[in-house]
Amino acid sequence: MLRRKISDTLSEWKGRPHKCLLLKGQRQVGKTFSIREFAKTNYENYVEYNLSTNRSSRNIFENDLEVDSLISAMRLFSPDVDIQPGTTLIFLDETKIVRVPKKH
Repeated sequence: MLRRKISDTLSEWKGRPHKCLLLKGQRQVGKTFSIREFAKTNYENYVEYNLSTNRSSRNIFENDLEVDSLISAMRLFSPDVDIQPGTTLIFLDETKIVRVPKKH
């Protein structure tokens, strides 16, 4: 497999204290594939929410957006994944299209 520049960028990112990363680029160039492969080799656990194809996963983001609340909602939504700080990569894919309106 060809070594991609993104692999180096992801490895550098993993060593930083702040773990949020926004990955942008052209469609169909391997962003999602690269994240999945990176997760397999660098994390014990991996959970992916594709907010474009899995509309029900959007419910995670409808209420409180505090980190603890989000993690609790993710644990309920994905009970088969052991979401733990430092050992779990949480990947939100296709987030650009999601605009959840507030309930009135």
